[in-house]
Parts: sequence; structure tokens; C-alpha cells
Amino acid sequence: APEDAESRWQCVYCGRMLCNAGAKSNHERWCKQQQEKQALEEEAAEAAAARSSPLPEPDAPEDAESRWQCVYCGRMLCNAGAKSNHERWCKQQQEKQALEEEAAEAAAARSSPLPEPDAPEDAES
Repeated sequence: APEDAESRWQCVYCGRMLCNAGAKSNHERWCKQQQEKQALEEEAAEAAAARSSPLPEPDAPEDAESRWQCVYCGRMLCNAGAKSNHERWCKQQQEKQALEEEAAEAAAARSSPLPEPDAPEDAES
């Protein structure tokens, strides 16, 4: 069966197909080392992350919470990334609203001109 012959030279770690038994043996030795190395690196990274960034206490002082409060609208956010994204959006919204208000005021000023002071009020009579 050709399928059985091909699967004889398939890496047991990653599934890669190799061209002969020697290539399979060399590749599997390398692949096993890479997987062990990656597992050790992941464990070390998880341990370092656990040591360097402890979760905030549930009864943390108010100052800790205010770190993640929007400077534009006062909304409380759950972490620094959410605060950064929200503040970027909130700033854009406030700038957009200010421009819309200015445009509305300018349009209102253009559409209702004041009467000229020299013009008589009853010009039609």
C-alpha cells in the first residue's frame, strides 16, 4: 500500500513528510528538541508574567482605579489598553462635536442677517 510507505517517513511530532528513514530520524530529533525548547520558553514566560504583573487587589485604593479613567468624559475603563483606545475615540468625538457646533453657529449667522440700520422698517407701505 503506497499510503503506508509514505506514512513510514512522517514526523511523529509535526506531521511533516520526509523522503527517507534517515531524513525522518534527523528531523524528528530536531523537531523534538524544538518542541521541548518551546515548552520551556512558554513556561518561563508564564512564570515571569505571573511575577511581574500581579492582579490588582479587589479592594484596591481609588487611585488605582482612577488610572483607567477617561480624561475627556470620566468613564472608568477596565485596563490601560481599554483606556488608551477609549480616550483616542473620545477625543475624536469631542473634536468632531466642537466642529459641528461651530459649523451650526456659522450657518445660523449666515441664514439670519441683521437688518441694516439705515433701512426703514416699513419700506413697503
